[in-house]
Amino acid sequence: MPLLSIQLDDLCNGGPVLELRVLPAVRPVERKRSAPEPISVTALIDAGASTTVLKESVAEALGSAAVSLTTVHTASAANVICGEYDISLVLRPDMIFNVRALGLPMHGQSFGCLIGRDMLAQCAMIYLGPQNQFILSA
Repeated sequence: MPLLSIQLDDLCNGGPVLELRVLPAVRPVERKRSAPEPISVTALIDAGASTTVLKESVAEALGSAAVSLTTVHTASAANVICGEYDISLVLRPDMIFNVRALGLPMHGQSFGCLIGRDMLAQCAMIYLGPQNQFILSA
């Protein structure tokens, strides 16, 4: 069972952040095509978010079309229309999670991905506040 342990200087104020790579999820019929280049982003884990979110600019840089459109409510706006993207989040070569992410502007955010419960449902997360550490297990 792969484990990823991250210790930060100030987990309480900065939150559980990590560097990962994002790429479009590869469907079986597309396996013959060359694999797209992954995009490295900083991600924030948000257990309050039901769905993983990509900054729109990251979603566009992936070069794949949205699989659908949906309307969502965010902390700052209601009825926001956004694209949904089938993506893979690569934490390490042995820790890859496939999710359907929303593409949203995320203005003013320093991270390019917000990890929601859709990804967390595929792993275990331990938050060790006194040690400024969190652990993900797939």
